[in-house]
Amino acid sequence: MVMLKEKRFAWAYLRRSTDRQEQSIEDQKREVLRFAEEHDVELLRFFIDDAKSGTSTDGRKGFKEMIRLAQEKNRPVNTILVWNIARFGRYDPDEGGYYRFLLRQNGIEVVYISEGLQGNDSDDLLIPVKQWQAREYSKSLARDVIRGKITRMRKGGSNGQKAPYGYDRLIINSKGQPYMIVRTLTNGRKEVYDVRGKLIRTIPKGESIPKADKDWVSFVPGDPEKVEAVRKIFKWFICGHRGEEMGYKAIARALNGQGIPSPNGGYWGDSTIGSIIRNPFYYGRLTWNKTSKGRFYRICKEKGEEQPKIRLQRIRTNPKDDWLIKEDDHERIITKAEWMKAQARRGHDKRENKAGCRVNNIAVRGETNVSPYLLSGLIKCAACGHNFQGHGKKTGDRKYRYYVCGGYRSKGSQVCEEHLFSAETIERYVLEQIRGEFFEHVTRKQLLSKIEEELGIEFKDNTEELKQIDKALKENKKKVDQLLDNIDERHRDVLNEGLDKLKAERQFLEEEREKLLGEKKRKVNLREAAHEILEYLRNADQVLAKGTPQEKKVYVRQFITGITILPKKEEGIVGFYAFPQTDDSLLSVKSGLARTDNMRKKPRKSGLSAMPDFLSAEGGI
Repeated sequence: MVMLKEKRFAWAYLRRSTDRQEQSIEDQKREVLRFAEEHDVELLRFFIDDAKSGTSTDGRKGFKEMIRLAQEKNRPVNTILVWNIARFGRYDPDEGGYYRFLLRQNGIEVVYISEGLQGNDSDDLLIPVKQWQAREYSKSLARDVIRGKITRMRKGGSNGQKAPYGYDRLIINSKGQPYMIVRTLTNGRKEVYDVRGKLIRTIPKGESIPKADKDWVSFVPGDPEKVEAVRKIFKWFICGHRGEEMGYKAIARALNGQGIPSPNGGYWGDSTIGSIIRNPFYYGRLTWNKTSKGRFYRICKEKGEEQPKIRLQRIRTNPKDDWLIKEDDHERIITKAEWMKAQARRGHDKRENKAGCRVNNIAVRGETNVSPYLLSGLIKCAACGHNFQGHGKKTGDRKYRYYVCGGYRSKGSQVCEEHLFSAETIERYVLEQIRGEFFEHVTRKQLLSKIEEELGIEFKDNTEELKQIDKALKENKKKVDQLLDNIDERHRDVLNEGLDKLKAERQFLEEEREKLLGEKKRKVNLREAAHEILEYLRNADQVLAKGTPQEKKVYVRQFITGITILPKKEEGIVGFYAFPQTDDSLLSVKSGLARTDNMRKKPRKSGLSAMPDFLSAEGGI
């Protein structure tokens, strides 16, 4: 048992992986409270992560908050109490050591109350070993889980997938008998039905449904209205409606017009329609292992393969050869022939890429990156909250560019109206605002003054203060030397008292000197930042005049946080950064400051109604 030699003020960290884990949160809490009482530890707060894996910090809000607070200057604790090393985390020794080192740097010791550690140097050897053992337990468990999932997939049924739109989950016992249907609602609650469709109970959001270990899950068509909506989507896409061909947007508008809620309970959009049409689940095929996100293993050729220790991406896309596919896994909503017809139409529809799809398992979102619309993705409609989209029209030999409300364009008039504004006029206006805000009559001195104002600081010449502190430090050293030269056993108590006072005085002077030197360094950093920003601004006109569309888009986004258009009032709000967000200047400013106030957004209301032709739909190119 660790023996604590001084008064301790502590936080406690509690973690549980699953509902069935032996050491519950309450059990851990009881043992921590008992330990604190026995060892005179003042316990200030509990940090808890319930039903969270310990193999990483993902999703562990309690742990992350504890680490963040531990690094604050006025932290009130010097100890963290944990039931054992595995509760702190099933990290590898390097990762676990990193967090312990981080806490130790901030004067905080981690005490594992059930590990039998002695509180001496031998713990430095035992803790990494126990950390490795905790990690190996998780790896062994992961290997068993992978084997179980492969076996389950071969038999059919869910391996943790959510039920797609139009389906419910069917719970089946170890004898192969269905006994419960679970329907997840858009508000997060779950409705539980018996196999005859009678509602049994409703489960609140966040609560799980208890079931036996050997139970497994399949899928059945669910809410009849949703099932019918899926059939309409495929029918309209393949055959059209009322003699007209229908694409994703037209189908979304039709469903919105009929008042049918989308999967998230709101309005339908073209991307949601596309995801349903592409999904082979609706004709009975279950596909699993498209991606791997396991920390220890991935499935390759239907076998568990150990993940490399160093990975650039936590989630990786698996090649199709490693997908696990089961045909006729569950009751279908459409036929395979209908699904194939829909895919054939997709293959011949050039509009597919504009709507967004996956080609060779890579996301394709149209021509966003090479779009000629300078402000695409920056303009938001205040009426419906959707972004404006670039939109082109041709009249005779002339081409016109517009920004149109994305809510209307993708979801129809049920969401918003067709607000259509001239792209040329808006872009010209925004560029003029950038020039007026950043380029006109800006000197290095003015910019430095602005930086200081934005950061809420005022630098003064502290050279004289530094000289005074250096002088005081020399005087302090002189006094210490004098005391040491006159050591007398008869006056040792007086001597020690004098040395302690001089030591405290020296420590205070050194801290003050460090603060003044830090201010001097920050001022240098800010002057360098001002110089870098001015150099950056000098290149602006050249980039905006001769740069590629992509270069211009990147450049504009380093000045503007966003644009909100109020269509009814014919006004717009342009948000500027306090300073251009160049990598070098931003790093220079941040290097000397813990805060990032320079990132504060500064919205500015602009009277767009005063702009000629703003609503005239003129924008010839």
